[in-house]
Amino acid sequence: AGFAGSLERAIARYPQEAALWQQLIFVLMHADRHEDALGAIAKARAALGAGDAFAAAEACALSESGQAAAAERLFARLPGKLDISVMIYRMRHVLRLGRPEDVPALMRHVDPAQGHMVVPYLSIALRMMGDMARWQWLEGAERFISVH
Repeated sequence: AGFAGSLERAIARYPQEAALWQQLIFVLMHADRHEDALGAIAKARAALGAGDAFAAAEACALSESGQAAAAERLFARLPGKLDISVMIYRMRHVLRLGRPEDVPALMRHVDPAQGHMVVPYLSIALRMMGDMARWQWLEGAERFISVH
């Protein structure tokens, strides 16, 4: 309780600062407080008249809170190239919907320098699709497996 208090106090003082709203939404999302993040998005839009500025965060929060159909509509409107954290949420979304074949397609939009961040989702997708040959190439090498 109260972990975002300093951000909330700053927003009360400077409600027109979009960066404060973005940080609050980020903190709430990473604390798995998705319903609270959706509330913050609504308040941010009211304060800023921000239109689609928070669409990516809203799609992620909707998906994580189980509102898949609404999330799907928003994800469909987003551009292909997204921030890596949004891309991770989008991959989680399609996996949750049972569409693992979408993950390799989404990989094309990931900056290669950040590809390591989405390997777990690609691995899950390959296993869900039964593509054990590519999964073996990705994760099955003996040098990656050990008991500690």
